[in-house]
Amino acid sequence: MEMNIEKLAGEIARFAGLLGWNHIQREEHVPENGEPIDWFSEGDLDGLYFQFNIHSFPHCAVYDMPHGLFTGWQRVDLSRPEEEAKRLEHVFAKDNFSPENLEGFLKRYPQFSGFSWKDGGGIEKAGSDENHMSWFPALPLKRDAADG
Repeated sequence: MEMNIEKLAGEIARFAGLLGWNHIQREEHVPENGEPIDWFSEGDLDGLYFQFNIHSFPHCAVYDMPHGLFTGWQRVDLSRPEEEAKRLEHVFAKDNFSPENLEGFLKRYPQFSGFSWKDGGGIEKAGSDENHMSWFPALPLKRDAADG
């Protein structure tokens, strides 16, 4: 079954928009084997970057390279975008990474800090389950009291 990339792009844009990521772009890489790899993103890899991958299963992450931050990958069910955005906003909402909110975010989730492209930043390999991929810091799936 072939993936309808345009329909999928709309679903991703809707989900991302609910989290404040309103300028999602489709990206594609064609490796030597010729099988294209598509993903969706907003931002700059040297700055704040939201990435949504579609291969294997839909999943997203946020990188904030100037602050050494990586949220880890989280599976997303695009058939229920409102519920998924609500479930994940405490980690993936763009507003979390604003200058006004970043310090508090990192205090709540210190496991997301210390990342770099050069050495993996101490992110420890973890097993996969139905929600997570390998190579992620532990994602808090529930809000703590400070998040409301």
